[in-house]
Amino acid sequence: VASRTRTGEWSEARPFPFVEKGYVFTHPTWSPDGTRLYFATNLPSPEAQGGMDIWYIRRNGTTWEYPPVNMGSRVNSRGDDVFPSMKGNVTLFFASDAQITYGGLDILFSVRDSTGTWGNPMHLDYPLNSQSDDFAVTFNPDGRSGMVSSDRYGYDRIFNFNIVERPLMVEGIVVDSITG
Repeated sequence: VASRTRTGEWSEARPFPFVEKGYVFTHPTWSPDGTRLYFATNLPSPEAQGGMDIWYIRRNGTTWEYPPVNMGSRVNSRGDDVFPSMKGNVTLFFASDAQITYGGLDILFSVRDSTGTWGNPMHLDYPLNSQSDDFAVTFNPDGRSGMVSSDRYGYDRIFNFNIVERPLMVEGIVVDSITG
């Protein structure tokens, strides 16, 4: 944690009190309203699902609410669930190697309802997910474009994307049920 002074200088960074040596704490991301900091860690706990899990810590003004909260089995799996990012304050995107994947890490999302419960993760389709590791997504302010990280060409790259509406095409024969 570091704080910015009124003169624009930064204080010395210090770890959160829950950070323990020997464990990984990575991929921090803020909720757009600034009330939660999401991150991935392999910190053991009774709530942990295995591998890396996504957790969050609440912020109330300048005060942090400890301890951090594990996202639970709705979001986390027995594998690695990493690279959290938010679209708005209720949609969490993340990468998983153990839930509905084409191969390696794939990007999923979960939506929080009005009661605060996270829904079952939904898988993003091709071309955002591929048979390689696809592991971080961020959206531009328009919500219809953004960037995704992937190693689909053998090394990590960042790709731009635009969401386009797919036209629905239906073919068939209509038959009158009376006249045939």
